[in-house]
Amino acid sequence: MDRYRALPARRLVVLGGPGAGKTGLAALLALGLLARPRGADPVPYVVPVNSWDPAREHLRTWLVRRLAEDHYGGSPEVPYQLLRAGLVLPMLDGLDEVAEPARPAALAAIARAWADEAPLVVTCRGDEYEQAVAARGQALPRAAVVELEPVSAADALDYLRHSVTDQPRWRPLLEEIARQPDGPVAAALSSPLVVSLVRAVYAADATQPAELLDRARFPDRTAVEEHVFDAVIPTAYDPSPRPEPAGAGPTAGAGRPWSRDDAHRALTVLARRLTDATGGDLAWWEMHRAVPRPVVVGAYAVVAFLATAAALAWTGWEPPLLWSATVAAVLVGVAAGAGRAPAPVRAQLRLRGRGPLLGRRWAGGA
Repeated sequence: MDRYRALPARRLVVLGGPGAGKTGLAALLALGLLARPRGADPVPYVVPVNSWDPAREHLRTWLVRRLAEDHYGGSPEVPYQLLRAGLVLPMLDGLDEVAEPARPAALAAIARAWADEAPLVVTCRGDEYEQAVAARGQALPRAAVVELEPVSAADALDYLRHSVTDQPRWRPLLEEIARQPDGPVAAALSSPLVVSLVRAVYAADATQPAELLDRARFPDRTAVEEHVFDAVIPTAYDPSPRPEPAGAGPTAGAGRPWSRDDAHRALTVLARRLTDATGGDLAWWEMHRAVPRPVVVGAYAVVAFLATAAALAWTGWEPPLLWSATVAAVLVGVAAGAGRAPAPVRAQLRLRGRGPLLGRRWAGGA
């Protein structure tokens, strides 16, 4: 944090490989700046840039919209003034997640939007950043560049020795890492993400960390990583019963817990949707697009038919009118199912003393 503040322009690019901790470093830097503020320092705002399309939206416009959606109920007035006054420190996380053809344009757009040399932090994978710089012909002006180094075998070993409790069960793996710092397991543990996952996956007494030493099953780093990633869901959704909280009532823990198969299916749907969605954002109001289109259209049509029929029955209807309304309801349902759902916004309804009056009118049949 102090070294960042010592930068002349307070502009920083953080590079690193997959799982190297770029997002974590940005979050820690933001927390440190918030914990020890200085005067009128801008407030850090960590925001993933995977949903930004530099060809369609100016970076500042996009930032105003994201701030408005995340913190101001969709209203852009305050975010616009904050950015205009330089009171926000954007931490653009994951430049590598912008579509590859658009990365050079994204880098150029960032440089143009921050031509006044205001503070800025960008995180990106190293190779992708170098490719974008080469394609553009220029790096981000006046920005210091740091690259996160892989976790050394000694550091991974020291972390596991001090964090695991069942040393005898872990001893064969720890000894192998010490003997073979260039082996498949040590190579996989060069990522902070894999180090933390290995500790979590083999935390239970019934697991055997030494299985990672089987060279027939795990001949290289990739095999070790894939095994650990595959074990995350079975570990997180352990079917064994969990202890009830102290003083819990009779309803505590009620309901059927998620099974591993349920979790796997649900997360697979979410992952596919996240992969297929433009920009890589997982928006709950767009999740209906993960369902086959005929099902969505049919559901909208049925709901529209029932709502219209109920309204007509309440007011008194005649058969020709009912059929006309039914056709209209089906058309509306098809149009709604085929259309794009708007992003939700927060709304505040203030009656200012008219609540009792409206209540009396509604109660009286108005």
